Amino acid sequence: MIEICEGKSSTGRFGGTIMKPTPTENKLKLQAGGFATLVEALEYAAQGDTGFNFYNGKGKLQDVLSYSQLKNKAQAIAGRFTALGLERGSRVALIADTDTDFIIYFFACQYAGLVPVPLPTPNSLGGRHAYEALLKRLMESCRAGVAIAPKGFSEYLLEAAKGLTLRFVGTPDMFAALPQD
Repeated sequence: MIEICEGKSSTGRFGGTIMKPTPTENKLKLQAGGFATLVEALEYAAQGDTGFNFYNGKGKLQDVLSYSQLKNKAQAIAGRFTALGLERGSRVALIADTDTDFIIYFFACQYAGLVPVPLPTPNSLGGRHAYEALLKRLMESCRAGVAIAPKGFSEYLLEAAKGLTLRFVGTPDMFAALPQD
């Protein structure tokens, strides 16, 4: 579950050991629209104190990501996309798990001029082979150039990507280890 909150935290995964949810008040004046792109909206939001709070299924705070942190992380990842030599408009398949990495990579695509293609997480219907076949069909149909999955889903993605021509297949941690442009 993702809770979009008002406020900024320098704690959590991207800035410390004590994790606190973002505050509910923001110093930045609300601008409800008028942005030409998602990047423009993020750039505006990053000036304030707002961000995301991620909770697990039991309602316990799991991670915090301010818009400022999101902007900085997405820009760094965008440089790695550029270093791969992907053409503007290339597709990036992302397993759409509810975590900070999905959001960071989604916005990194925006900064790099790429098209993020969210792919589903597995459901219990059909089992592993059916899920891998679905991922393969989706990656083929969108003509993905890169495919990224959280560590828990990487085995499925790696199997589904066999036989496809992709510049990169792996986890966010593996991708983050690539050289930056």
